Amino acid sequence: METEPREARVESSLEETETHAHEDERLAEDASHARRVVFEQAWLVVAVVLLIVALVFLLRSHTDAAFVAAALGVCAWFLNVRDGLKRKHGLQKQGPRNWKPRDGSGE
Repeated sequence: METEPREARVESSLEETETHAHEDERLAEDASHARRVVFEQAWLVVAVVLLIVALVFLLRSHTDAAFVAAALGVCAWFLNVRDGLKRKHGLQKQGPRNWKPRDGSGE
């Protein structure tokens, strides 16, 4: 014996499907956000690794290699700051020396 009318079962099934679809979208957004956060910090990770390598070279008395590794680490840190500022202000390149907002509303 059916205690629930067929329409009610179909509606509840549709609601469950929509709920699962929303959960899947949310999970996909969370995963893409996590990848984006990791990628946003890529230059910072490179900078830290290079500075650690510079420290190891310095402890082993390879001063020239330590200087090169430290200089590259500082360059990577500056690239991290530059990318962060571009993201913060939503800038994109417009020619060899000019930048504009991504939405195109600015000069």
